[in-house]
Amino acid sequence: MSTVPFDQLEPGQSGRLAYQVLGQNGPIFNPQNIRYLPPDSLEIPANTMSTGTSGMFAGLAGANLISSILNPGVSVYITHRINSLHRKIDHLQKIMDRIEQKIDYIMTKVERIDMQVAENNLRQALNHTLQKAVSQEGIDLRVLASFQKDLLIFNNSLSSRLLTNFGLRLSSDVLDQLQMICDLLYGIRKLVAHIYNTSVDGDPERVIAVNPTGYFSVFGGDLEDLVKLDILFDRVVYELITHKEEMLEFAAIISEQEVSDCEDEHGDRLATLFDNTGYVCLDGCYPEGLSVLFKDEVPEAVEQVLYDLCYAWLYQTDAGLFFRTSVEIEAITSGYENVFWPQLIETEPCGINQIDVACDVPLLENA
Repeated sequence: MSTVPFDQLEPGQSGRLAYQVLGQNGPIFNPQNIRYLPPDSLEIPANTMSTGTSGMFAGLAGANLISSILNPGVSVYITHRINSLHRKIDHLQKIMDRIEQKIDYIMTKVERIDMQVAENNLRQALNHTLQKAVSQEGIDLRVLASFQKDLLIFNNSLSSRLLTNFGLRLSSDVLDQLQMICDLLYGIRKLVAHIYNTSVDGDPERVIAVNPTGYFSVFGGDLEDLVKLDILFDRVVYELITHKEEMLEFAAIISEQEVSDCEDEHGDRLATLFDNTGYVCLDGCYPEGLSVLFKDEVPEAVEQVLYDLCYAWLYQTDAGLFFRTSVEIEAITSGYENVFWPQLIETEPCGINQIDVACDVPLLENA
């Protein structure tokens, strides 16, 4: 059975994808470059560490980004393979199926936000960065990460905060490019986590996880933490409004005007009180007109609704994709240990400065 590049795979052949991820040794390996090699390259040792589906996903995502710039026809073929891997992530699909009706309801209640001028600037910056970062041989992740400043400029141009913004609509070409970048960086991060966990022999006190909602870690906790804080803060605000005279005696940092703001049902209640404390509050970010989602006042039910709402925003909206891409790029810029796994900051160097991947790519039906 002959071995061929994965994008030339036909029945009776073994498709092979070979590449190297180059980077810096540290508490966890931080990638800086991806270099693609011929399928039978001698540079990939025969005893390459098994990388499972994470190695295939990351490799295909990078190849897809390259092809989108240099050979769009091949890119369509690779996208089909990537989507087939996405569908195998059952825990994501099950949640999406459960909250689909809620997503549909939300989208009928929010006003569409078009950012034509700002989006055009974003598109030009994105195309310029990709042309510099991508070549036939690989992808320079450091150049790709330089796009971070343009993401920030676009974010600052939004009239409402990005978090739980259901109204933002981006053009399909911008969305496609952001999705490819996000797929690549997410895939590389999963690959790095897999290699790291193998290097520590699966020690339960040292292993790291790639959580689908781990993007909220940039706010100082995971999504579950934020939801619980949100509910807790709602209770604090209720007590503040109910006993404001007594509370003001013990909370000199809160003015009477700020308490009055809390009483305004359309006010940004929690943000007014807690923005300066370092907490990120979800309340005040939700789209208007969603009170029907909170009709059940049982705490457990409210907590589930909040979790579903944030999950839907993260994976089903343009703003959520923009946010995930921004966090992945920040992790490449600042280091994984500073964004996703702060518990590793003080640990010894992991001893890894290169990951070699050689994986078989199966032929897909209807590809």
